[in-house]
Amino acid sequence: MRRYPNPWVFGPATVGLIIATWLGYFIAKLSGSGPGAAFAFAVVAGLVAAIGVAVVAVLAIRSFDEWKTAQEQGLPAPEAGCEVPPTD
Repeated sequence: MRRYPNPWVFGPATVGLIIATWLGYFIAKLSGSGPGAAFAFAVVAGLVAAIGVAVVAVLAIRSFDEWKTAQEQGLPAPEAGCEVPPTD
């Protein structure tokens, strides 16, 4: 079974990659770096931004799914720290 990328994660991560790469390149060029250093900085900035955006998107989607599942099962909505069982 082939698993396709979730567009709700892939889309924002791609946009973050493009914007951060563009900004990284021009910031490096404005600071006086050569084209090789500017390209390297742009690639690193783009990858870091894409990974960060993807992580946030995955966590948001998982929390929405957890909330939706709780609503469907008639359970109270999950709260912060709900994964730790209470110790009475």
